[in-house]
Formats: sequence, C-alpha cells, structure tokens
Amino acid sequence: MEFGEFELHVIHENRFWIDGGAMFGVIPRVLWETLTRPNGRNRIALQANLLLVKSQKKNILVEAGLGDALPQKWKLNYGVEGSSQMIGKLRELGLGPEEIDVVILTHLHFDHGGGCVQEESGTLNLTFPRAQHIVQKKEWETALAPDVRSRASYLEELLLPLSRGGMLRLANGSTQIAPGIEVVNTGGHTRGHQVVLISSGDRKALFTGDLIPTRCHLKIPYVAGVDLFPLETMERKEEMIQRAVEENWLVLFGHDTEIDGGYLGRGERGRVVLEPVSEVA
Repeated sequence: MEFGEFELHVIHENRFWIDGGAMFGVIPRVLWETLTRPNGRNRIALQANLLLVKSQKKNILVEAGLGDALPQKWKLNYGVEGSSQMIGKLRELGLGPEEIDVVILTHLHFDHGGGCVQEESGTLNLTFPRAQHIVQKKEWETALAPDVRSRASYLEELLLPLSRGGMLRLANGSTQIAPGIEVVNTGGHTRGHQVVLISSGDRKALFTGDLIPTRCHLKIPYVAGVDLFPLETMERKEEMIQRAVEENWLVLFGHDTEIDGGYLGRGERGRVVLEPVSEVA
C-alpha cells in the first residue's frame, strides 16, 4: 500500500495457536466464540503479523515474529505451524536481512521478538545485523527479570544477543524513531508495551501490537487474560480507538488471521465498526 511518502507491507510470518480464554480474559467463551472459532483444545489461531515500512531513506520492520530459534517444547505448546516466512517474504519484496535499518518491537514476548535471532552452527546471531532494535527500557528490564506471571512469555537467550551486538536502543516513553515514525508507550499488556504511529501529511496509521491484537478485540472489555494491567489496556485502547475514528487512522492488527487492518467508524449506539482494507501485502 502506498501511504504518503511510505510503502506499507504487512508480512504474515507464521501462525500459532493459543488458549482462547487466555486471549479474552474475563469474557466468557459463549461470547468470544461467535467472533473466532476455537478448535477441540479450546485454542484459537493467531497470525504473527509484521509491518515493513519502506521510505526513500530507511527500511523499518515492526516486529520480528516467532522466528525459527524457539525451543521445540515452545513450538509444540503453542502449536507453531511451520517455519518462519519472514526472510523469504522480505526477499520477495526485494530486501535482504542486511538491508533492514531499524526493527521496532512492540514488546519482547516470544511471538514478537523471537525472530530477532537465528541459529547458525549452534550460535545465536542477529537476524538483522545492521538494524537498530527499538524497545522500551521498561520492557527490556522486565524481559531480563520477569515476574513469576510473565516468565512463560520471555526467552532471555533469544534476547541477549541484541545487547551483546550493540544494536539495542532503549526508548523512554513516546519517541520519534525516524521522520514520520513514532513509538508510543501504552503499557497494559506489559509495562513497556508500545504501539507504532506512522504519519505522512494528513494520513496516519497505527500498528497496534497487543493493545488490540485482532479485530475481535475492538470492544473495550475484550482484553487478553495475559495482560498484566488490564484496566490500563482498556483505557489506552479506548483512547487510541477514539483518535483513530476522529482522525481516520488506518489501524493494523498484530495477530489477526483474516484481516490486516482497516478504518474505524461508529455504528448504532456508538459501536465501533471496522471497514477492512484489502490485503496490504
């Protein structure tokens, strides 16, 4: 999609399966299963969606997906369907790993940061050796010393190569990464969760990360059970949705399996409605 001075390409990196209750928290299955059908193990499919932002000066990748370096136990537990498609799809778009200038990570859970490294002859090396990797300082601190509730979402061994390679940049709150590219610390899902706001002229696009992981999470109370601060998620989600409606933002989802994104409006009784865009890439 041409988006002002940028090109936006959504990359479908890999699919995996996660417990439906974990993705909808206090919302009972009788309600959420009308939006997304679980399998016999009560799991729903999620897509690891990445966003490539191309400009004349920089190639910026938002998220690194699951990658292929996850331990086999993790792949089985989360029903990872196959090998990562990230590098192959980047090459289809004319880019090799060394041509990525910046990687923005909304947070460091395994399904967002796992692809930052790849295994080569028993050693974990950076997938994007020339790229600055942008993460919130609070998120980096949490990932290296997670609490007992968060421990199952982080793999320290996949993250440490970022700091050893000197390619880690820690942001403190809202930060401009490049002209027209800003990260906004939302909290909610994790202390250091951030979304990405892309601006060109009067056009804006929002990559939601896990603040609004799928179109099924547009209702304010529909918050994942794994969110550490659910009330904060709801507050920031409501704020972002209101701005997206008023300012006609393109909203891009990090985990939807069917729709890359779209524009939000208001329907009957103020209900949020989504007008999907055709597949971005």
